Amino acid sequence: MKSILLPTDFSDSAENALKYALYLAKKTGATLTLLNVTYPSPGNSTMHRNIRDILKNDSKKALIELESKIKIDPANEGVKVKTVSKYGTLNVQIQAVVQDLDIDLIVMGTHGATGLKELIFGSNTATVIEEVTDCPVLAVPYKAPLHELNKIVFATTYSFNNIEVLKELSAMADILGATIQILHVRTPKDSTKEAIVEEFKQKLKTEIPQGNFAFHEIEHEDVVEGLQQYVTAEKIDLLAMGTRKRGFFGSFINKSLTKTAAFHTNIPLLAFHDKQKI
Repeated sequence: MKSILLPTDFSDSAENALKYALYLAKKTGATLTLLNVTYPSPGNSTMHRNIRDILKNDSKKALIELESKIKIDPANEGVKVKTVSKYGTLNVQIQAVVQDLDIDLIVMGTHGATGLKELIFGSNTATVIEEVTDCPVLAVPYKAPLHELNKIVFATTYSFNNIEVLKELSAMADILGATIQILHVRTPKDSTKEAIVEEFKQKLKTEIPQGNFAFHEIEHEDVVEGLQQYVTAEKIDLLAMGTRKRGFFGSFINKSLTKTAAFHTNIPLLAFHDKQKI
């Protein structure tokens, strides 16, 4: 990992996400890019230009102050930091920066999010997860305390597309010194055959022979609630998922929205877009 992007609006949630971004930058030696995107409310063209100039100047000033704050902290010694100020739509500008700077990971905070439902719906982070497909997104809940990421769980349906994702995740885990548990939540409607499971495991072993994965399967009537129980019981530090379908996260947890039990967790979510192997 060579480059990490932290989109920030200078809020408390962005500040909490910054802690994770700095942690990962120190662990991997990656350059941390701080990005602020501004866009004014609708108005006449003259007013729009004036507001745009004010916002751009304020953005650059705030980024410089944040960069200085990071650099004067002895705990961040050796971390390479740069700043980028953009004007426009958030996800469009993030996508442009990801491509221009060859970003490997986006780290974003979520405003007040304490669970998967809150993490995914109605937030800028959700839009970025769905729209920016060139690199993974680490979504950090507002109240997630920073600590070592030693235990990672990857939620799988045994899709072969997950294997390319697991290559990336395995490389990250090696740097962090973390273990990866591959978890499948089997519901009453799950028709996955044992032959598929074994084929997935064999293919994973062939593709990532150095990988040290532990497979787990639990039964639960609801995937999200099953994940919740496992994450809590096993004291997982990071939940990772992969998808190559837009709208996946919405459909993934929509089944649980009508239930009283909510997915409450203070751990970050690492979202990948699956890459089909050609």
